Amino acid sequence: MKLKALALALSMFPLAGMAQAELYEDMPPLCLGHVVPADLTGDYTFSTGSLALRVNGQPMSPDKGGEVPAVLTTNADAPSDLLLTGLPELPAIHLTQTMANDGKDWDLSRAPDFELANPELELVLACDLEDLPALSAQFRTQSQDGYDIDNTFRLVVLEAGWLIGLWEFTAIGTPYPISGLRSIALER
Repeated sequence: MKLKALALALSMFPLAGMAQAELYEDMPPLCLGHVVPADLTGDYTFSTGSLALRVNGQPMSPDKGGEVPAVLTTNADAPSDLLLTGLPELPAIHLTQTMANDGKDWDLSRAPDFELANPELELVLACDLEDLPALSAQFRTQSQDGYDIDNTFRLVVLEAGWLIGLWEFTAIGTPYPISGLRSIALER
């Protein structure tokens, strides 16, 4: 996986004084760029990292994540947006273009198993994470117990065919607070 290659590059070379392009030459930055939805469409592997779950304020670790096939297509109703489909137990997810500087918390290192903190990732990419094109979605699902769950996906486009981000959720109407966070990635 490309994230592991980035983490390995950072661990093997001293960061001070090294040209950013030397760390990862194959990754053209999309800084301040607008992504064309058609460039992102296609078949992907959707990966999730470990889930950081909090139930009534107490941390729990119910799973370690995994990988499933998924598909990104253009949205016929909004051509500048994308639909993410094929994820088990989730509806088609309408992803809207934004920038990672939209005022939301895009700190990828908040996820329990994300290998790079934002400053390290920015050094490798040679630009600020907040300047990259991004996709976000908010949608509602239901728990097995019938409670509504508000979900948010935030994905940063590192290159066509490679997106990374966060999946956050909060259960609504439960007798005690439930929230979760995990890293996610889409890779061709």
